[in-house]
Amino acid sequence: MEEQLVTQRRRLADAERALETKTTKKATEERRSASNKVTWLLGKLKDLRRPPGSGTEARIYPGVFCAVMTMDRDGGYVIVPMRYQCRPAGKPAAYDQRYPGTYKGRRDNLREF
Repeated sequence: MEEQLVTQRRRLADAERALETKTTKKATEERRSASNKVTWLLGKLKDLRRPPGSGTEARIYPGVFCAVMTMDRDGGYVIVPMRYQCRPAGKPAAYDQRYPGTYKGRRDNLREF
């Protein structure tokens, strides 16, 4: 990402130099695109450098996979991808996209989900 950032900053500087001499549609578009990519890359690099557990990865959203630590049959711990979302019993996976929403089931009542 840092290499991409250097490339985009160079692209932005080239566009700025071109705009100093003459305003063209190409240079204006290059400046817009490069500045958007520089902003996006800086945000991604900032996310990578922050301490773990202090951002959006600390939340679990319905339907989105996250890492969950469970105990396997041998008594050891294993990290597996899981999602938080139940669907009514007997419904196919496409039901989640057709009828968005989250159904909550209590532990004693999960046979219906």
